[in-house]
Amino acid sequence: MSPIAKAHNVAPLFFHVGGRISPISIRDQMVRTQMLVERLFERLAPVNREVPLKVLVVGAGAAGVTAAMTAAQLGYSTTLVDKESQAFSLQRRCLTRWIDPTVYDWPAAHWDEGDFPWLNVPAPPLPWTHDWAHQLAVSLAIRLANAQALMPWLDVQLGVLARTPQLFWYPMAMPMPGLPFDWPGLPAWRTEFVDPVTQQSRGHECFNIVIIAAGFGRENCIVPQEYRGFAFWETDEFALPDCGLPREPEIVISGGGDGALQDFLRIVFRGARADTLIRRFRIPFALQHMLREAEDFASRGYHWNTGRGPSDHQILHSLEQSHLNVVNAAIERPAIRKALEKHIPDRFPKIKIIHSCKHFGQAYPPNRFLVLLILAYLARFRNRNDVRMNNSRLASVQGVGPHHCHQNPHDCHGEDHEVHVVQAPSCWGPNGAPLTEPLTAQVVIIRHGPRAALPPWLSLPKPRQVLPYLPV
Repeated sequence: MSPIAKAHNVAPLFFHVGGRISPISIRDQMVRTQMLVERLFERLAPVNREVPLKVLVVGAGAAGVTAAMTAAQLGYSTTLVDKESQAFSLQRRCLTRWIDPTVYDWPAAHWDEGDFPWLNVPAPPLPWTHDWAHQLAVSLAIRLANAQALMPWLDVQLGVLARTPQLFWYPMAMPMPGLPFDWPGLPAWRTEFVDPVTQQSRGHECFNIVIIAAGFGRENCIVPQEYRGFAFWETDEFALPDCGLPREPEIVISGGGDGALQDFLRIVFRGARADTLIRRFRIPFALQHMLREAEDFASRGYHWNTGRGPSDHQILHSLEQSHLNVVNAAIERPAIRKALEKHIPDRFPKIKIIHSCKHFGQAYPPNRFLVLLILAYLARFRNRNDVRMNNSRLASVQGVGPHHCHQNPHDCHGEDHEVHVVQAPSCWGPNGAPLTEPLTAQVVIIRHGPRAALPPWLSLPKPRQVLPYLPV
């Protein structure tokens, strides 16, 4: 079995491509699952010729649709199921996120291509161009429908919930040289399909290969006292002037990872895209090269760690210091200072970003660099050192006066809240003492990453990965 198949193998011919895995951009999900299916089925081709294999893919997002279409293109009878009534349901409901397949590779040379793929290589099952999330979801769903029409052995069942498959074996009359393990037969995963609303059974079916691509768990955007912020893929008003409110709000962003940094940039620059900001500030190639070396150095170490702890802290701390060295060199350049002065609004938002430890968390290079660049400019030229609250952690959010939070972000948006913060001496240790005074905010954004509640047997041996830019 190929290394990428082993990295996702949790049971005989049973693969998981979700949970707390990284990287997780739309393009990364597509690259990962296409390579997994192609490598796996290279070994299984002799078996399929003797005994036609059936493939089940659970989840009709970027990873699941790519897996199902790749398997079908290779001639395997494939069933794709999703409990939602439409494919790409998360992105389809989001009207305010711009998705780009290459911008987060900055400062790599191809960062501004905006296409997947951007080289003259064999087309993947789902080629696409940068677009708004909801529009991209519709165009990808059309590609799926066209593939289904051309390949009748690709069965797409939406609005169907697949129960956890149960394993038994098909006996084999003769050895199959393509089988990757010395098994007594072909695995058969018996799966029950049910209506996700009524829970009524729609029957059972057996599959030889199962790929679970049902996402990364629920997003952790809830804190005690019943407060829930907008999830990453929910439509929000953060990019509008004053976040769409009639008066200038006080804003708190909790989190130091990529989602938090994205929303900071969206608020400050009123929705300007990352590629637009990179072009505005015109970072010289020599400085970009320094960043690329720092990111490469960090990714090599991060790849071999297993979770938050002293090792992650050292890698992320060193990476931030490297970014800050480039930031300080960039600010010394008059052209960059002039661009910052022009594009950073004079009435800077009343915004605070709260995160544990001294460094930001795992984030794509342009978001980390741009936020650090803005913070350095504010501190040096506008005497603003109050935006970043590091070594802090959100404890609770409570409505003020008649307002009560009921896990409805639309009702809470624009209302007064008390935000209670505690000290966080490290990014992996326990909370420290509470800060003396709570913060006041009318907009509270929580970006604490996915909260994967998965059974232990679905845990991956290697959740942190280094993927190629394109399927190889």
